[in-house]
Amino acid sequence: MKCRSLKVLIGAVFAFGLSLAATTEAVAGPVGTTYTVAGTNFPNTYAATKVTIDGNAELVGGASGMLVNEVITNFAGIAGGINTTNGLPANPNNGNVAGNPSNLSAFAKAGILAEWVFRSNSGGPYNSKAGAWAVDVQGVDMGSGAPVDRPKQTQFLYFLDANGTALPFSAPGIAFLTANGLGVGPHPTNGAIPVVIYTNSTKAPSSVDSFPTGIVDFTIADTGNLNANLVGFLLGFDSAPAGFAIGALHSVPEPSTVVLAMFGAAALMFVGWRKRTEQSR
Repeated sequence: MKCRSLKVLIGAVFAFGLSLAATTEAVAGPVGTTYTVAGTNFPNTYAATKVTIDGNAELVGGASGMLVNEVITNFAGIAGGINTTNGLPANPNNGNVAGNPSNLSAFAKAGILAEWVFRSNSGGPYNSKAGAWAVDVQGVDMGSGAPVDRPKQTQFLYFLDANGTALPFSAPGIAFLTANGLGVGPHPTNGAIPVVIYTNSTKAPSSVDSFPTGIVDFTIADTGNLNANLVGFLLGFDSAPAGFAIGALHSVPEPSTVVLAMFGAAALMFVGWRKRTEQSR
């Protein structure tokens, strides 16, 4: 996906996901699997490099490159979902008022919460040169052995300092985000990260990105208009962020109504056949 502005970066930051009903089981999980990461000016340029989902930061691109890590959490769901501040920008023409809460009901469902954590090895900005930058992740096996979905409501983002600590948003930074229709709220599972940016927060819970093979690929890219220094300025950080983390909920898609109806009909046919067999004995 191409990020043309801060709103686009935060609103379309990656493409992986899943959507799980309370009655379905979460996917087995991607821990122990491998995938590749390639970077352009992130903070340097390197070809696709294999890394493993194991909870340990791995260096790609050499000493001046990027540390890549993952946080994989079995997510039980939060009753009622998650509330963010402001789902839409203030607009007197449609009655929206800045600060109105937006409920992300997709978080009421269970699944796997997967986060990708990127941080420059040097501690400098995550894109250290002028011009376009990108990170391309390919071949993440979510461990389902079947399709997986990501509800668009569940995407979130936060930025990191040189030590990998989540950067706190300033009041003007939060005001900037909410004025542009982006929700901010608590991290779904980690209380040590008090505020994250929720992307696509105005999408319906049924709006999902689907991955038919269970293999997830995503690209984050910008033409160069939105670099780490500008992000730091707009969000009120003391310095340009050294990295960011992106996450979303993943789960096995719900069976369709048609499929459930077929199963129900098959069960009734079996019961009828069994009764007839018993009566003929």
